[in-house]
Amino acid sequence: MTKSKKFATAIHIMTVLAFNERLNLKPSLSSEHIADSLQANPTLVRRILSVLSKSQLVCSQKGKSGGTRLGKKKEKINLREIYESIEPGEILKLSDREQRKDCPVSCQINEVLEDIFDDAEISLLKYLEKVKLKELVDQIIDRYEA
Repeated sequence: MTKSKKFATAIHIMTVLAFNERLNLKPSLSSEHIADSLQANPTLVRRILSVLSKSQLVCSQKGKSGGTRLGKKKEKINLREIYESIEPGEILKLSDREQRKDCPVSCQINEVLEDIFDDAEISLLKYLEKVKLKELVDQIIDRYEA
């Protein structure tokens, strides 16, 4: 079982763009510049930017003088939007293993977990919706200046 790092990577990318905008450094950033912050391959950054672009969270311009910027104000972007853009579908997945008919746990566990997982997903998504990208930038600046 592997956990995806795409959500954390997408938040990092979005925060780099918002940080850049907050400090009025450049109108847009290259995937190479963003990748440098992540210490990642620019191809990975471009793949994630492509997904974020489809959700209109970023705007990209190709070419030598191109780059990427936020698609809307950082005050309007929340972590739920980023999550749902990058990781569509269920957050918690039930087992898809074959049930052992002679085992009561095997036969009932998914049914028992379904409501728990649904409630947990609703809570998580509500929380992520409250957290704005601007708040992340503010926290980073506060911690950096401290």
